[in-house]
Amino acid sequence: MNTKKVWITAIIFGLITTGILYFAYFMNQSNTVPPVEEPVVAEDVEITEPDPIIEEPKEEPNTMIPITQGNRAISLQVSVGHGVSGFIQPGSYVDVIAILTPSEEEFKYKVGQHDAATLLLQNVKVLAIGHSADTKEEAKKYETVTLEVTPHDGLRLGFAARNENQIYLTLRAEGDTSLEPEATHIHEDELHEGVFKP
Repeated sequence: MNTKKVWITAIIFGLITTGILYFAYFMNQSNTVPPVEEPVVAEDVEITEPDPIIEEPKEEPNTMIPITQGNRAISLQVSVGHGVSGFIQPGSYVDVIAILTPSEEEFKYKVGQHDAATLLLQNVKVLAIGHSADTKEEAKKYETVTLEVTPHDGLRLGFAARNENQIYLTLRAEGDTSLEPEATHIHEDELHEGVFKP
């Protein structure tokens, strides 16, 4: 065997051996499962969950009860005392009292013409309390009351509320529909009878 054939045989044998070892090595690597690393937890570390998101309740807008067909809504400015100390609610029924003060001319020329209180309207439905821009919570501290009236009663109430005349609301019990006689009123002089000397 000459040297040339020995070298060629050695090279071919080396290539075959290298190929077999190469495939054997990579096949062994693909079948090997990598080791699972356990998570490292630091000692004395307290794991806390994130705080839950608390949604603030939405403020409810102030609303008005629908007006009955043919009637009107009219609002009155009231103080705490004139408005039954905040106990009026939409859907309540009230009577409207007007304290009427005579003009200087009437007082001067009509002897004994003093202030008078009149039961102006009776059994009137409250449509709303407070302003439309208020929330329901803010409306509980109302300074205005919206009433449902006929057009004629709206005129009477608007006329009575002018100038310095005072308007009071009296709250009715639920289901009370009783009515006083028309033109129920009292003069200041009647309150003085038997109290002050003539």
